[in-house]
Amino acid sequence: EVVNVLKDEVKLVQQRSHHLLEYSLSLDELRNKKWTSFQSNLSDLDDFVYKWSHVVKDWDDIVPDPIVHQLKLLESSIPALRHCRVDLFREDHWVELLQGKLRLPGSVRVDNLHFSHFIQSLEILATPDALKFTETLAEKCRGEVIVRETLNEFIAWYQTYEIDFYDHTYEGRNTPLIQNWKQIFIEINDKQNLLSALSDSHHAVSLKDALDLHQSRLNKLDSLFHLINDVQRRWVVLVPIYLKKSLPSEHDMFAKADAQFRSLMKTIEEYPKVCRLIEVESSSQADLAKVLGASAVNLERYQQALNEFLEGKRLIIPRFYFVGNNDLLEILGIKNVENMGSIQPHLKSLFQGIVRINVFNGHIVSFQSSVGEVVQLSDPV
Repeated sequence: EVVNVLKDEVKLVQQRSHHLLEYSLSLDELRNKKWTSFQSNLSDLDDFVYKWSHVVKDWDDIVPDPIVHQLKLLESSIPALRHCRVDLFREDHWVELLQGKLRLPGSVRVDNLHFSHFIQSLEILATPDALKFTETLAEKCRGEVIVRETLNEFIAWYQTYEIDFYDHTYEGRNTPLIQNWKQIFIEINDKQNLLSALSDSHHAVSLKDALDLHQSRLNKLDSLFHLINDVQRRWVVLVPIYLKKSLPSEHDMFAKADAQFRSLMKTIEEYPKVCRLIEVESSSQADLAKVLGASAVNLERYQQALNEFLEGKRLIIPRFYFVGNNDLLEILGIKNVENMGSIQPHLKSLFQGIVRINVFNGHIVSFQSSVGEVVQLSDPV
């Protein structure tokens, strides 16, 4: 009977030894797995813990304490491990986790990370504090992913958005001008609000430099477009006056602004992407802000000189106050009676009731009303 008892005990010891060896080999197999592949198969760890937790429960003798303790640590660490995702964490996040939290050597990086490294830090990883840490880090990573994706969308817009042009033709001169200004300013304003919102996010700390760079570019772009818009509006109004040489004393001043503006618009049309506009502005060969600023000043001076010239004519003939600048310039441009046809559209603005004058042999001989009444002049002029 004693022999049988001894045989049973030997058999039990052999069985336990076999189990311990199997446990060790199974755990070694998990240890050697690279985390880049193992993190998506954590069910293997779940199965391992579940299996061996039940195996040791069936042992009716003393269970080795290290094994029980290790199984408990493994089970407690699984929730934290689920947050340690290779597809989510970036290098700085891994450093924060591996070296900062788990106190692993600096040589351990995600590219050489194995499950064995996590086993070294089970005592830390299995704590509630580690779970909260990995949850917070994963949330931070997800927030940064959203910020990064949104920033990439902005960069794609910045690199591909093109300016629309139309041809401004006057007296045989073609000049490309920007159209759809409202849409341009809406786009820029939307992107400014977007970058501002990203910068305010606490997930954007690691992208601060990139965001600051693009905000600076966008603000510069907004400033340039407002300058171009201002110069273009002034130029469109004044160029007919310039080409007609209605203000000879200021001709040279406008000529310089005209040449600068037309050259600039042809350059922008050749490279219509907004990113190219910033590149041109930033180059040492062309400071667009200064060129546009100088053009705006010259055009404003020309406009002021024109206003003073026209004001002088209106003081002499007050009825000229009833017509706009362009109409008055057309009237003033009439050199002889044969060209008096040009004044016909403006007569009803200058004189109440008069819509037409009649010319004969180079003299004004009569005028008529809107209902056909004709007044003959006793002395043609």
